[in-house]
Amino acid sequence: MSEYGNFAQDGMDFSIVGPMEEPRVAVVGCGGAGCNIVEHLYWEHPEYDTIAVNDSAERLSTLSCSSSIYVRPEDIQDIEDIYSEKLQKQLQQSDIVFVVAGIGGSFGSVAGPFVASAAAQLGLTVISICIQPFSEENRRYNKQNEGIQLCDGGN
Repeated sequence: MSEYGNFAQDGMDFSIVGPMEEPRVAVVGCGGAGCNIVEHLYWEHPEYDTIAVNDSAERLSTLSCSSSIYVRPEDIQDIEDIYSEKLQKQLQQSDIVFVVAGIGGSFGSVAGPFVASAAAQLGLTVISICIQPFSEENRRYNKQNEGIQLCDGGN
């Protein structure tokens, strides 16, 4: 048995060439719930890139984050065509992307899957966190299950 335990074969080289760097993490908040999380992380963990994506210019103007993307409400149906390049430019230095989106049927349900897809196209590790609304919120267009499937790549 080697000094590394049973899982390592004798004679294997475990040396590391060059220094190992910490992965660069981006947290992208989509819609109201996601933007609230991003703002909190901005102050608690300044080492993360925090990006807010929202269709409310008013909310983005008061939000603390590394950067933001305002999606005009009339562009939501074409979000991928219009905003992919801008988002990918902001993510290109990242290694891991956390996508945080509310899935009550409003903006986060559309933007969350878009962000996850754009990050995956760059070959980044993507982790999606979907936030279900409280039952008391009773959204008019409740698409929770559809939003979960989209954030999970349809699986």
